[in-house]
Amino acid sequence: MNATYFQQREETLMHYRKADFASLLTEDFVEFGASGARYTKAQQLEALDDVGIDTPPFYITHFHLHMLADTIAHITYQTTRKSDGACANRSSIWRYEDNTWRMCFHQGTPME
Repeated sequence: MNATYFQQREETLMHYRKADFASLLTEDFVEFGASGARYTKAQQLEALDDVGIDTPPFYITHFHLHMLADTIAHITYQTTRKSDGACANRSSIWRYEDNTWRMCFHQGTPME
């Protein structure tokens, strides 16, 4: 597995389409958002629609893949929000299950 594979999936989720979240998140997914709020997969799906957005609101830099095991990938990167330049450190854990990679954890931490 290479970093490009995971970066493409992270970018796919930045379009905020319900179908993408349904297929790319594990059932036990948890997110600690940059706002400090905690979200489950069900909460994410409830907040999304089928259309999403055309252009992701972030630029991604410093993308790194750290394989923790054959079936566990830890992804780290930074985002910059296009609208106001706000930056955040991002961390995701992807797990290989049912013959595909799915995100089981994500955290966004604002940078000062």
